[in-house]
Amino acid sequence: MPEFTQGSYGGESIRLANEHMRIDVHKRLTGWGWAEVFSADERFMGVLEHFGEVLLRDQEIPIRMESESYERTQSDEGESLTFKVKALVVQQKLKGTSFDTWIQYPFDAALMDGEVKLTLVRDQPVLKLAYSFVSHYNLFVRYVRGPWVKVGADSFGAKKTDAIFPGVEWLEGEEWSSGTNWFKDPWALRVAPHPNKVAFPVMAVSHEGTAVGLSWDPALHATRWFNYRVHVQQPVFASPNFIDRRNHHLLGLMVPDAQIEHAENQIYAAEPLELHPKQVVAWNAELVVIPGRSLDAVTDWITRSAGLPVPATPRWSYEDTLDRIAQAYDERYWQQGQGFGTPQFEKGYSHRVPRFAEAYIERRKGTAIAASLQEKVEQCNAMSAASDTGIGESTAEDRLLQKGLELLSHQREDGAFPFDPDGRHYMKDDFVVARAFLEPMGLAGDTALDLCVVPAIELLRLWQATGDERLKEGALRAIDYCLPMTRPEGGDFWETPLHSPNLFAAGHAAIANWLAHLATGEQVYRIRRCTGFGRCSLSPTYGSPRINPCCTTRSRVSAQAIGILPIGCAIMCSGKCWKRSRNPIDSASIGPS
Repeated sequence: MPEFTQGSYGGESIRLANEHMRIDVHKRLTGWGWAEVFSADERFMGVLEHFGEVLLRDQEIPIRMESESYERTQSDEGESLTFKVKALVVQQKLKGTSFDTWIQYPFDAALMDGEVKLTLVRDQPVLKLAYSFVSHYNLFVRYVRGPWVKVGADSFGAKKTDAIFPGVEWLEGEEWSSGTNWFKDPWALRVAPHPNKVAFPVMAVSHEGTAVGLSWDPALHATRWFNYRVHVQQPVFASPNFIDRRNHHLLGLMVPDAQIEHAENQIYAAEPLELHPKQVVAWNAELVVIPGRSLDAVTDWITRSAGLPVPATPRWSYEDTLDRIAQAYDERYWQQGQGFGTPQFEKGYSHRVPRFAEAYIERRKGTAIAASLQEKVEQCNAMSAASDTGIGESTAEDRLLQKGLELLSHQREDGAFPFDPDGRHYMKDDFVVARAFLEPMGLAGDTALDLCVVPAIELLRLWQATGDERLKEGALRAIDYCLPMTRPEGGDFWETPLHSPNLFAAGHAAIANWLAHLATGEQVYRIRRCTGFGRCSLSPTYGSPRINPCCTTRSRVSAQAIGILPIGCAIMCSGKCWKRSRNPIDSASIGPS
């Protein structure tokens, strides 16, 4: 008997299985049409609720795609089940029932038919899903659903370890997707965003060491009629499944897609999709069940998709880019007598020397810009020395040590650095205003990944300059405190909720762990850098610019955010992370891991 109790069962089942996953396909009372998904250790992970579903604009009952028979085949790719499906004819099924005389639908034949093919890939935890339907009428539909997976249904329910909808959601524990943790209404709802807002075409939920992921081909033209616009596969993500108000998670694909932001989140399209005779509607997707967390499902898709796309040709060469940044520091971000900075807010200028300037001067000795920056660095050092009181004849090394010890004074006994919104962390007043008018974006005394690893980077730099082991020990205690953390948080604490997922934090954590590895030789830090927070930067970063050429174009899609941080800022963040350290990470020395 099936585990899933919400699907009618006609008494017949067939199975696809390998050492990684198992698929039990069941026959309804009216035909073959749904499947259960199991992990390698026989855990019931979810249900493929149907083989397709159509809802007409003027008909209350959704129409399912079902099959009377199936064909089992073997190939080099794996084992397949192919179903010739057709839409249920509602009027025929009502004959002989009490509804026959008072419900009259004007169709006496299937609205659509087609094929559903399930292929369990040989020696892989991958079920390929190929749906192709053909319309036989002129129809207005509110949706046509393809792969529709309910994770945890009649199993672990709405419980989860985490869930990822790349570029849109990164949830942990009991957090809700489309929740108001990081956004407020009306911006919070993001159950079916514009497809180009999704960083990678995969979504996943994990529970107790097993992840279920659904990926799709973002380049596939799911449907189009003559010169009408193309519809692509529209992803739908709800964790828990608040769409149906049920105790599980939803990963689904449908049409129509959201062409503009006004059409986002319409699970039932307000402007129906027109279908015409012989019009094809298709989906290509893959369902995976793998050990690990949701991020493992994302990286698994990247690995199976031949890796990350080759970067596009940069607008400027690397050296030219550095020169342009240096020129900006030398001109735009310099105020004579005040230092480096901007007039954006009070005390926007500082005597503190940007680390970029130091690295650039060392790299580009002999150039005019380097010489000009060197003069400004010397002015900042002179202004800093003049402003120091009570230090006497202290050396530069002494001042660096005092700076490090001052930083250590803020560290807790457990190694964490706490949030101090009214003190050392007061920058912009966004969170102060939010606290006064709505709710706090972060609580004093709380902590997050970025709040710990940024001071750790600073302490390691100061340790290198002074040799004082107390600074190194403090840095390692902060990094060790963060070792259990899996989601990067806190990178934009001055203007976003403290615990919102953040690209800054992922980059800073990768650098901190790499510097800790260089300082100690311990492999745990190297591993955390490479397979931990290095991977975390993938989720909020666009991965398919060739497929979604408008993914960061404001004229097409406004900047989407994960934890408020615009995804389009990834390059900017990478530059800032580079400036955090005088010891850039040499990827070649790390190896393929």
